[in-house]
Amino acid sequence: MPEPVPVVIFLYGDYSGMPKAEADHFVDELLETSAFAFGLRDARSPKIGWLWGEQRAVANYIAAETGGEYLWATPETYAAGLAGILQQLHGRYELGFKPETLDGKRHQLRVELSETVKHEHKRLRRTYRLAYVPVHPEVAPANEAGHRRVKE
Repeated sequence: MPEPVPVVIFLYGDYSGMPKAEADHFVDELLETSAFAFGLRDARSPKIGWLWGEQRAVANYIAAETGGEYLWATPETYAAGLAGILQQLHGRYELGFKPETLDGKRHQLRVELSETVKHEHKRLRRTYRLAYVPVHPEVAPANEAGHRRVKE
């Protein structure tokens, strides 16, 4: 039986923005864990335009960076969208690797399938996080002030 995985599900229109550095800090905190973010956006919600120096549609950005997804839904398809998210989590496979360094910095990640697998499983849907942040297991997550402490 697979281990439980932390999941953040945003249930709003994502008419949002924040400084890019703050959005990236939040994403890095999630990338230090095995957490995914997903979201359901009401298709009737307004779209947010370009924001000078800010990350727009923050929840959508967080979902994409953690390997999740942000789905558009109508009131009639909202339950099906949530069921789809739960199905993705239920039907997932996990791959693991040992990072070369535990430096606490964001590293890009790319997952590729062999040509044989691509040919044999044409309907296979591959989703994965775009990066990871390797931290030493003895380091506790940051507190609200952003300070880390070593576990005793």
